[in-house]
Amino acid sequence: MLENLSNQSDPSEKQPPESRKMLFSPAMMMTVGAIQIEGGLAVFALILGYFLRVPLREKFSFELLDCIRSTFAVLPMVAFCLLIYRLPWRSVTFIRKYMATFYRDFIRHCSVLQLLLISVLAGVGEELFFRGILQTLITRWIGGELRGTIVGILVTALFFGLAHPISKFYVVVCILTGVYLGWLFVQTNNLTIPVIVHAFYDFCIFLYFPRLMKMKKEAL
Repeated sequence: MLENLSNQSDPSEKQPPESRKMLFSPAMMMTVGAIQIEGGLAVFALILGYFLRVPLREKFSFELLDCIRSTFAVLPMVAFCLLIYRLPWRSVTFIRKYMATFYRDFIRHCSVLQLLLISVLAGVGEELFFRGILQTLITRWIGGELRGTIVGILVTALFFGLAHPISKFYVVVCILTGVYLGWLFVQTNNLTIPVIVHAFYDFCIFLYFPRLMKMKKEAL
């Protein structure tokens, strides 16, 4: 009888590989991961804002002009990304390989709506925390209108870059991106702008991934 029980396989082992993959598809893993990480970061920022008395709600203004500004503001970031991607440097080659793997394993399995959701979550979560909370607090602690603003932008951009440790070069690129997003926040005094720019940038890059992969193959 013990032998018969030992020969009985686990019901989950009887499922074909295809069915098991559908339960934990790459697209679902990426979407759930974005909800947990980016969504969790947004909730964490809101909690911090409440206890540290950072009025996040007052830093948002939703108007049509804001959307138009954000559309134009994302263009330098996209152009910068495409320029970096074409550089023949070893550090850029590593990023290309990473992006190719990321696209093959996750991005190409996602629908447009999933990519949009992931982009929005990244924009909201990261900008609420980095620009809305961290940059505001650093600027407040340093004091001085100009000095506090500059230090707040630079230090926040540094933490923003370190939060994306794909490679040393990629950290530098993200630091520059963080400086730009921080500057947008200061110039507009509206957190909606960096949120939309960040989300729109991620979404554009996601949609442009197939073209980037084609560029990589042509360069080989």
